[in-house]
Amino acid sequence: MESSRNSARSPSKQELSDAFETMDNTENHTPAYFPFIPGMPVMVTKNIFQGLGVMNGSIFTAINVLLDPLSEQIELSDGVVIHSMLPISLLITSPTTQSIQLLGLDRGIISLVSISESVIQKGCSSFTWQTALSCTPAFTITDYKLQSQSFDRICADIDSHSSFSSMYVDLSHSQRLESVSLLQPISEMVWNREPPSNIKVGMVRLEKLLKKTLDKWRNLLIRP
Repeated sequence: MESSRNSARSPSKQELSDAFETMDNTENHTPAYFPFIPGMPVMVTKNIFQGLGVMNGSIFTAINVLLDPLSEQIELSDGVVIHSMLPISLLITSPTTQSIQLLGLDRGIISLVSISESVIQKGCSSFTWQTALSCTPAFTITDYKLQSQSFDRICADIDSHSSFSSMYVDLSHSQRLESVSLLQPISEMVWNREPPSNIKVGMVRLEKLLKKTLDKWRNLLIRP
């Protein structure tokens, strides 16, 4: 954690406390601390190496960490170890990286290094900069982070205040009906709730584009 690059003063105790409590969110991509278990799933929270698929929302498996040799270690019970300094790098892999060979690493392995960002609080940059890995554990993730992914199992909490659109988004990320778990029955009010007017306009537009595309392909196929 660093003081502002434009100021010589050190962060106050309150600023340090606020920064330490800052985890990954829409404005901050560097969580204050990073729990690591070998083989754990992680989600990248910032576009880092887009050509390698290391970008916001992508899922990887964390293989290992390269620790800073100056880091102090505090051993707790049950094999938990706290390190006083950030790891130099997190080694990650995924099925889509198996053809990638980076210098000094095994095939399919990518090195994710730390980045530094100003901590955003209430929409404004603070005097505190935070250096951390731009990823977060992904044992479970919210629908906000799902992007276009689908999953073997989902757990949905669709209450009577949910919109039809949000219900559709939540359920569409499941690969099959049997893998959906509901925290409560879906209210008939939600099923009967009409989508917003802009959604209706978009659906009509897509139907017209579908018809137009099919007509063009038919003309191409029957052309002598």
